[in-house]
Amino acid sequence: MLRPGNQHTSKHSSPRLWEFLDGLPAEQWPWLIRGDAGFGNEPVMREAEQRGQPYLFKLRLTKGVKRAIERAMGEQDWQNAGRRWQGKDGQLRLQGWSRHRRIVILRRRVERSLALTERDDAGQLRLSFAEIDDGREVWEIRRSGDLARQRDSFSRPALSRPRR
Repeated sequence: MLRPGNQHTSKHSSPRLWEFLDGLPAEQWPWLIRGDAGFGNEPVMREAEQRGQPYLFKLRLTKGVKRAIERAMGEQDWQNAGRRWQGKDGQLRLQGWSRHRRIVILRRRVERSLALTERDDAGQLRLSFAEIDDGREVWEIRRSGDLARQRDSFSRPALSRPRR
């Protein structure tokens, strides 16, 4: 179905998704639905939960998500998730959510130069590179919303903190 260019958000597409799923026999439902950060919101998650439909949605990097990541980075109980990734799950209730939901954060140590962007005094973007040999641990972070089964997640810029 074609939609106008200004109707591309989950608010506009999710009613058609639920209509499509509800029209399928239960045995033909997908084992997981996955969506970008636009789908990681209360109305869409609530609809999936009411149907018992497992989902994996990216989360916007809000203050609450940043705090959860920062808190997790300071903890020691990360699990091996394969391919050099470490994982940690937890519970999070963001403003506007009706309940706590499971989140998963993945990280892996960055062992190469990083490309960094920053704005100069004139407001122009500059690209620079940072070598990771200054005594800091630098981690690439991935995070996801409520998980039924872990398959994919969302990549964000690396976070760093001093080595201990």
